[in-house]
Amino acid sequence: MDDFKNVEAIRTALAEALSAPSEQATKEYLQRVENILESYLNNLNNFYYQIEAQSRPIIEQYESANADTKTISYAVFKHLNYVDGEVEHLLKEGYVLMDEIRHFFTGETITYQIGIPYRGTLYEQSITLEELLKYTKIDFNTKSKIDNIFKLRMSNKKGLREAFQDNSATIRTSVQDGSTVYSAVWHYINSPGADPRNKNLGNAYEVYRVLIAKRQNSNKIPPEVTAEMIENAFTEVRSNTASSIKGGDFLTSQIKYFASAPSLATTSLIRTTLQDVRDSFKSFLSSANINSFKQSIKEMFLKDISVVDNLEKDAILIAEEKIDQIFADLKIDTI
Repeated sequence: MDDFKNVEAIRTALAEALSAPSEQATKEYLQRVENILESYLNNLNNFYYQIEAQSRPIIEQYESANADTKTISYAVFKHLNYVDGEVEHLLKEGYVLMDEIRHFFTGETITYQIGIPYRGTLYEQSITLEELLKYTKIDFNTKSKIDNIFKLRMSNKKGLREAFQDNSATIRTSVQDGSTVYSAVWHYINSPGADPRNKNLGNAYEVYRVLIAKRQNSNKIPPEVTAEMIENAFTEVRSNTASSIKGGDFLTSQIKYFASAPSLATTSLIRTTLQDVRDSFKSFLSSANINSFKQSIKEMFLKDISVVDNLEKDAILIAEEKIDQIFADLKIDTI
């Protein structure tokens, strides 16, 4: 990720702010963070302004012919002029910026738990963001509005699966093995009486990962895994609607089941998150209200502690303490 200049600049500015010798110097480094975010957002928005300008006459032409939305979206896709590599770099950099800033304040490192099914076997590994981005491409979403038509999505399933197969750290589990949590979940979702809502494979993989996390990462049976346990885990997974900027799907792990290519982030998520971060820095620098600044960071980067289980509550409290310590270490008078 060394080619993301904004990421390196923000990492340096935040570190310098933390070790700055005076309040004035601290604010100068925080101002630098705001400026870097402003520059990135300008680049992102300028790209979309160009896309909108290109798409406007195409949309008007097809709307005058009473074309349906799908036809219009496809026509826009066919006629737009852009360079894949430039868009991909722009969105990946924004994604890493979100991760870098969150890591600085919370101390948490998000990892990516990937499961790839192949010929009756599940191949699993936990990988870093840097590794993940090697298997991530932009995707054009014809169902979105023009200002959100690109997203980051995992790609090259075969290449990643082969990398997993060649790696001794990869966990391999057979779906037919009746002595594992994985096989219990898969047999459950394929049973005649299973709730149709529980047949989503991505949710099922997340349920399996949540269940074994609560069993000290043991995939073995016994102890027994009952249908009620699985159903409760599905309810928990479906109710987890927190944005990925607030942490992992469970603890610090983003859980991705690579059957069809999972989505990582939309332009909207990247833009909105970084706008919110920029606005928090800007508000502090104009008001000097450090407590308000700290609260805004907590609200952005932490899940609501009232709606998570005890394992996640403990982790959130640790991350909250880290944020408190970061702000205590900044040489800024409390207001």
